[in-house]
Amino acid sequence: MAKYCTQCGRKLEDGEVCTCTSQNNNAAGASRTSPGGQQQYQQTQQQYQQQAQQQAQQQYQQTQQQYQQTQQQGQTGGYTKEAEWINKQKDAFVSGTKSMFSEILPILKSPVSRVRKISSSGNAATGIQLIIAKAVIFLVVIIIALFVTAHRINEASYGFIEADMPYFQVIILTLLLTAGIDFLEAVILKALTGAFNGVTNTNTMINLIGARGIFDTFVFLIVIILGLMAWEIALAALALLSPISVYIQFASYQGCVNMAEDKKPYAYFLAKLCMGIISFLLVYLLIRSSIGSLISSISGGLW
Repeated sequence: MAKYCTQCGRKLEDGEVCTCTSQNNNAAGASRTSPGGQQQYQQTQQQYQQQAQQQAQQQYQQTQQQYQQTQQQGQTGGYTKEAEWINKQKDAFVSGTKSMFSEILPILKSPVSRVRKISSSGNAATGIQLIIAKAVIFLVVIIIALFVTAHRINEASYGFIEADMPYFQVIILTLLLTAGIDFLEAVILKALTGAFNGVTNTNTMINLIGARGIFDTFVFLIVIILGLMAWEIALAALALLSPISVYIQFASYQGCVNMAEDKKPYAYFLAKLCMGIISFLLVYLLIRSSIGSLISSISGGLW
């Protein structure tokens, strides 16, 4: 029976061994020892070495970059944290300002129910923002008035008098009579409400005072605008419009405290009386020193 090679398929005689395997091995050996095979082997080795060098160089560069980044983070870590904190505060301020302005119109439309709704959250953020906004508006207007007054004194004296306005004292007085008095009144209202066996909290009273501050600001701006035309009209407007803030505050106070109805007017009246006395003393002490400084300044300019 005929036999065939299992490698190359050549027909073999009985007892014959095919030489294809030994020929392939000899050819492979020849390719390694031949010049062409040796050159190919060397090229393969060079490519391997080049790849290894490139990989090592890339790893070194990555390590250097990571080290430099770590150094920069270590040097500017504090600055990054400060910048992040500033950005957070800025975002909070912008968000709070938007929230504050969004409450002005609802409070003007329905002060009692809106203040009660704001206070139900137990958060005084809106009231604090409104109190601060009122203080800033009052302060800006008064500083502008001082500048205008100093300029007019200079013009009236044909430049002989340089009025040194008591800006510092006026700023302190304005802040005390706006934000300072408002926060103090919230505390006194809460204390007197408790003295009359009523139930409330300081945050509710701050929101109450902040809502009243909207009406205070509008009355103040109206009086200033009318004062530019005629002080007589401005004083009449002040006398007519001032009770609005007091009435709105009392109505909101009644809706925000849990106390016997007959006791609410007395607690509110005592709180306003205390604040009136404190405000009068502050105005008297600070204005007396401010007027003394102004007179001394004008006298110095004359002599």
